[in-house]
Amino acid sequence: MANLKHFGYAQEKIRSVCATSNDRTDTARGEGTYPAKPPTPVFGGLLAFDSDWKPELGDSLLEALKQDQGKGKTDFGCGAGHGYFHTDESPAEYIVLTGGKPATEFLFKLISQLYFSDTVPMFDIQAYSEWLAD
Repeated sequence: MANLKHFGYAQEKIRSVCATSNDRTDTARGEGTYPAKPPTPVFGGLLAFDSDWKPELGDSLLEALKQDQGKGKTDFGCGAGHGYFHTDESPAEYIVLTGGKPATEFLFKLISQLYFSDTVPMFDIQAYSEWLAD
């Protein structure tokens, strides 16, 4: 989100990850062999402290987000000093949230999305939040 150049670079990297092979194979475990899981979606995002856009999470950012709704789609983003955004179920609609504690809110939204897409096992968020408080 820092500026249009950084945003374009992030979209290029997202496209690159999406283009890599997503071949799956069966998994052998002690109990037997399990069929390969179907590929999960690739989520793209950008995390920055600040943004050159004025306003930081305004129309210019939203227009840049809508430029690539294909393999370079940016699903999440955070300007830690301003707010964060994420997509909803509709591919071209973004929810922008400002104020509060954007980096923390962004982290929890990302963890939640990864958990519900079954890409990573859930961890004890409460234990993690207690560690943050130390």
